[in-house]
Amino acid sequence: MGFDTSTATSCGYVLRVDRHSKRRHPQGERDERRLRRSQRTEVCLRWTASVVAVTFTLGYCFAAFIFGPLGELAYPDVSLRTLGHIHVATGAIWMLCATVQIWPSFRTRYPARHCALGYFSIGVMMVSVLAIWAMCLYGRLRLEGGLGIMASGLIFSVVWVVSIYYGVQAIKSGRVELHRHHMLRAYWLSWSIILMRPLFTVFLFALGGSPAAQDDTSRLVLGVTSWVVFALMYMAVEYWCKPQWSIEETDRTFSPCTLVARQKLTADTALVTLQSAWDDVMAFPLLAGHHCSVRVNGVTRSYTPVPGDVAVDSAISRSNQLNLMVKLVPNGKISTLLHTAPLGTLVEVLAPIVGTFRLRPHVHSELVLIAGGSGISTILSILQAAQWERRYKTIRVFVFSSTGFVWQDKLRALASETIHLTFVRERPSIEHFHNVEASGSTMVALCGSFGFMTSVLGLLKNHSRINIHAFGLDDR
Repeated sequence: MGFDTSTATSCGYVLRVDRHSKRRHPQGERDERRLRRSQRTEVCLRWTASVVAVTFTLGYCFAAFIFGPLGELAYPDVSLRTLGHIHVATGAIWMLCATVQIWPSFRTRYPARHCALGYFSIGVMMVSVLAIWAMCLYGRLRLEGGLGIMASGLIFSVVWVVSIYYGVQAIKSGRVELHRHHMLRAYWLSWSIILMRPLFTVFLFALGGSPAAQDDTSRLVLGVTSWVVFALMYMAVEYWCKPQWSIEETDRTFSPCTLVARQKLTADTALVTLQSAWDDVMAFPLLAGHHCSVRVNGVTRSYTPVPGDVAVDSAISRSNQLNLMVKLVPNGKISTLLHTAPLGTLVEVLAPIVGTFRLRPHVHSELVLIAGGSGISTILSILQAAQWERRYKTIRVFVFSSTGFVWQDKLRALASETIHLTFVRERPSIEHFHNVEASGSTMVALCGSFGFMTSVLGLLKNHSRINIHAFGLDDR
C-alpha cells in the first residue's frame, strides 16, 4: 500500500511536559483557560442574541405590528401598510432562521440543514429587501421616519445584499472562514432594526413626545435614530467581525531578524533559524493556527513556526529565535533566499499572526490532521494544542511526503490509543482515509501545497466542507 502506521507509546516530546511530574506547561494551561473563557463568552452571547431575537420578532413584529395596532397607526394607507407587513414578516423570519445558524452545534451536526436553511433565509430576506425598496418608491416621504428612515433603509439593504453576495461566493469557493465573516456581518447588521425601536422610544420620551403621536417630531426622531443606530452597528460589526488575520496584518509591524542557522532536512526542505535582536519579539506561545510572515525586498510569504522542542534535539529554544521549515520552491524568491543566503542575512518577520482555525473539542470528538510536505509544521502546532485539550477521543495524523519524513521518530513516539499516525510515500487516495468518519463530530485540518490540498478536498467530498479547514485557502 505504500504507507505504515505507528503504534508506539506516548511521551511528552511536543507537549513540553515533565515526564516525571506530568504537569502541563504553564503557558499551555493559561492558553487553555483563555480559550475556555472565550468559549463561555461566545455561548453567553449566542444565548442572549437568541432570546432577544425571538422576543423581538414575536413581541414587536408579529404581536404589535402585524396583528396589533402599530402597523395601521404607522401606515394608514392600505397599500403601504401591506408592503410594511410583508417587509416586517419576512425580516422577522430571516432573523429567527439566522439566529439558529449562529450555533456551531447546528452547523456541524446538520450541515445539509444548515445549507438549506441558509438559502431559505436569504430568499426570505430578499423579499423583505424588495418590500422596503417598494415602500421607498411608493411611499417616499410618507414613510414612518420620513426621508431619514428611507435613506438609511436603502443604504442598509444594499450593504446587506453585498455582504450576503460575498458570503455565498466565499462558501462556493470553499473559503469557510470568509463565508462566516460576511454572513455574521449581515446578521449583526440586522440587529440595528432591533436596537432602533427601543432607542427611538427612549429619545422620543426624552424630548417629551409619544410614539403614538406620529407627528413631525416623532418622524424626525425616528429618522435620526435609524441613522445613528445603523452607523454605530456598522462600525461595531466591522471591528468585531473583522477576520483575525486581517487585524494582525494591519495592526502590527515587521521586525528585523538575522538568519543564524540552517539545517538540511530533506533534499528540498531545510530548517531555518531566525534570531531577533530583542528577546521579546519571538516570545509568544505557539498555538494552533499561529503563523508568521517573512518579508524580503517587499515580497512576503507565510510560514508556521516549528515547536522548539521538536526542532532542537536539546529541547532548548531561545525566546528570541524562530524555527521555520522551508520547502525550496522553483523560482520562489523567499524560499530560495532562505535556502542559499549566507548566515547573517537580514530579513523582516511579523509574528505571531493569529489564524482563523480554532480547536473545538466541545463540538468535535475526532480530529483529523493531514500534512503534505512542509505542512507538517502547521500540523505539529495543532497536535500540540490538541494534546493540551485532552478532550478528543480520537486524533488521526496523516503525513504525506515523497522525499522523506522529517521528525518521524519523534512523531511515532506520540502514538497512543488516542493518537494514530500514518506515513504515506505516495499520492493521497481514498483508501488512506477509509477510517475517517464523515460526520459532524469530525474536524479535518490539512496543510500543504495548493495542489495537495485540492486533491485531498476532492477525496473528502463526502465530508461537510464546514468541518474542513485548509490552511492557506480558508485563512484569506
